[in-house]
Amino acid sequence: MGQRINPSVAKNLLENWKNGPGKVISENNFKDAYETWFSVDELMEYLQYVKENISNNPGVRVYFGKYDEDAGPGKEKGLTTVFFAPTKGGSHENPDDIENEEELQPFNLGTNGWPPSNY
Repeated sequence: MGQRINPSVAKNLLENWKNGPGKVISENNFKDAYETWFSVDELMEYLQYVKENISNNPGVRVYFGKYDEDAGPGKEKGLTTVFFAPTKGGSHENPDDIENEEELQPFNLGTNGWPPSNY
């Protein structure tokens, strides 16, 4: 079940990533992002869109993605991003029953800082 976490836990999660997958990326001289920013207003607007169009336990699944080297918004070309996919059905008790709702549009195009902002 999703829940708020202590800021120290969030810092630890990011450090674990930076010392795991992030370390492999930097040691191989790749440039990549590890954070994306969305305003509260645009997130709330998207969540309202999902809620208004799904009646069976609306939710959102977060995916990691990567822009093509020659695509993406501005400085984000070729960098990692996240996108939100609307879901329906299932529950915390029955997560295997949660399905992506592919009739609705996913949500992307947040803003990546460079260099990425640490938590």
